[in-house]
Formats: sequence, C-alpha cells, structure tokens
Amino acid sequence: MQKKLIAVAVAGVLAAPLAMAQTNVTISGTLNAGFESVSAGGSSVANALNAATPTGRGGSLTSRTRVVDNLSELRFSVTEDLGGGLKAFGTIGSTVDPGNSNVVASTQSGSLGSRNTGVGLRSDKWGEILLGNWDLQWHIVGMVDSSFVKSAAATSTLALLHTNGRGQMAVAQGGRYNNQIRYVSPRWNGFDVTVQYSRHVEAANALAPIGSPNDEAKERTWAISPTYVNGPWTAFYGWMKISDRSVAAAGSGILGAIGGNTGSTVDVTGNRAGIAYTFPMGLKIGLIWDRLKAHETANLVAQGTGSMSRTAWALPVSYTTGPHTFGVAYARAGSVNASASVAATNTLVKLGDNNTGAHFWNLTYNYAMSKRTNVWLNYSRITNGRGAAYDFVANGGIGMGATALSAGLVRTGNEGGDPRSIGVGLRHVF
Repeated sequence: MQKKLIAVAVAGVLAAPLAMAQTNVTISGTLNAGFESVSAGGSSVANALNAATPTGRGGSLTSRTRVVDNLSELRFSVTEDLGGGLKAFGTIGSTVDPGNSNVVASTQSGSLGSRNTGVGLRSDKWGEILLGNWDLQWHIVGMVDSSFVKSAAATSTLALLHTNGRGQMAVAQGGRYNNQIRYVSPRWNGFDVTVQYSRHVEAANALAPIGSPNDEAKERTWAISPTYVNGPWTAFYGWMKISDRSVAAAGSGILGAIGGNTGSTVDVTGNRAGIAYTFPMGLKIGLIWDRLKAHETANLVAQGTGSMSRTAWALPVSYTTGPHTFGVAYARAGSVNASASVAATNTLVKLGDNNTGAHFWNLTYNYAMSKRTNVWLNYSRITNGRGAAYDFVANGGIGMGATALSAGLVRTGNEGGDPRSIGVGLRHVF
C-alpha cells in the first residue's frame, strides 16, 4: 500500500511540469518616459482663488518642467491550446510610471490589472470572447493617428476628440471600462467587428432614491466598432452608447452643481470614424471625425433636463523613411451646443460666452534605434476658446480642469488657457 502511495506521489510530481508546460506565459510591456516643458498661458479667468471654493485656483498655468510617463505598461499574457482550433487566453496589464511622476493620470501607477485585463476563449473560426476590463472606443483612433503610440501622450489628437473640453465638467466618451464582455469577430478580407457591453458603474446613485429612474440600476454601455485594414487602407467606425450614468461618473456639468446635487443621470452617445491611406514612399494621410452628444436628467422634475453636443475632426499626417518618422497633426473642436429646460441650471456654457471650441497642433519626430527602441521629439499646442479648457490626453494632461460652477453664470478654472508641451523622450518595448 505504501509503495502505491509513493508511486502516485512521484507521478504527480512528474506530471506537474507537463501540466504547466501546456500554458504559455509571456512577460512583455513598454517603458516610455519623457522630459517636458509644459505651460498654459492666456487664460480668460483671473489668476486668483475662488472665494466660494478656496481649494480651487483659476488662471494661467506657469511654465514648469517634468519627467512624465507616456502610457508605460507591464503585461502578462497567457495562452493554452485546448485543441480543435480553440485556445484559452488571458492578459494582465498594469500601469507603470518610470519617473514616478505622480501626475493626475498616473494615480493608478503600480496597480496590478489597472490596464487591459481579462480572460477569454479564442477560435480562428468564430473569433474571441473576453470577460474583464478593456479599452472601449478610445484606442481605435490609434489606427489612423498613431503618433502617441511611439511618442508622447501629448501628441494625440484625442486631446480634442475625447471630451467636450469642459475640464472637470467635461462629457467624455470611451476609455477603459470594467465589468465588460467583449467579442471580436474573425478578420474577413481585412474587415472585422468588435462588440462590447459594460456595467462600468456597479453601484446605486447615492443622491437618488433606490428605485427612482436615476438610481443607476440600469447603468450600461454598448459599443460597436467595425474596422478595415487591407494593404495601404485603414478605416474604422466606432459607436458607443452610455445609458443612466451618474453625473459624478460621466462628469456632465450640463445641469451643473444643481444636477450633481440631486442625483442626475446622463446618457452619452459617441460616433467616431476615421480613414487613412499609406503611400508606397511612406507618406500616411488620415482623417478623423467625431460627434459627441449627451443628455442629463435631474432626479427632481422641477430641475429639468439638459443636453449638449460637440463635433470635432482631425488631420494626422506622417512620413517614414528608413529609421526616421516625421509627423504633423491638426485638429479642430467646434463650440459646445448646450441647452437646459431650466435656464438657470445650464452651466455648461457660460452666459454670454459660447466660445468653447479649440484648435490643436502637433509636430513630432521619431528615430528608431532598433525595432524595439526609439527616441522622440515633440511639440504640441492647444488654443482654447475663452470658455474651453481642453487638455492633452491621458498622462500628457497638465491640469486644465475647471473647478466650481456658480448659479449657472460663472465658471472658474483655466478656461481660455493654451496648453503647450515641448519634450524629448525614450521608448523601449520588451
């Protein structure tokens, strides 16, 4: 009997490496750090503390230097062949900040699973399905405007495409949404489609009675993104619909502090399309169009409803010759169109000042030292209208957020300031 037990134990020890060998584990990632000089002069707001909210300061942002992370990541990937063309796969993506810069967008630095993370099944015949936390609509812009992939986050035209430019009160579309189920079809002649469903906020609205129309019980997000990549052509379309999201989560500001204090919910619809063509000599020309709409409903009927819309577009161009890549981009965001059923609550557009549009320019240069390492130079600038507070996207942001809203008439913050970034950096992929 003892010999049988020993034989079983030995067999188990010998089988363990075989079982482990069936799953392939890959450690990979990106380290991308830059040294920048950033500022935002020309604000239309007086550079002084707001008496109503003494923690908030408005006005121009003086020039400063910093070491900043540009979407660095540590990634663990696993796959297991289940036979019959079916594979199990998983990804754990984590944010890394090489300089420990502690900028606002880097607060999740070091958090395991803070970037694309999930587990799923993949088949060459029917595609793949994943459960987890994953990019939703945000990333597809990189198919046409890919400058920020190898350079600074500040080079991305998402600076104007991602929000309506109202700082902390900005309606945004896309991002990395949790509680998600994601399906990606097989690629047919260059065409595929991604369908995503997310319960991004799995909690009741604390400011609304449970069971009321605005308690977030129905909060949900759908996204459909067909893409096409074939030879020199690249194209995408992204549709996203967020329903019954809280003002705190959506950052609406359509009904301002009044809506935020009564448990408003927001419906957001985003439409985004892009196309690019790469010529044989290495010239790539792209065009991106973006339309953002939102509707806010206050929990209290007397405080009404409000809506906003914003249209933007971008023209990214790049030229690659040998190890050199030169890029130039221009983007334009139109002014926000906003309305509210109760006029006094419409704080999204300042009374008598509807100049909430912006322009974006970028010049960038990349030198490939190898297939995995490149250095980059960047100059980016945003020119905001008097009532706009657009900022560079993700870790490129320099702090243009608006602060308190007062009676629908006055906003404080850095509106009208013009963010500028000049930087040099190094990127390595492993």
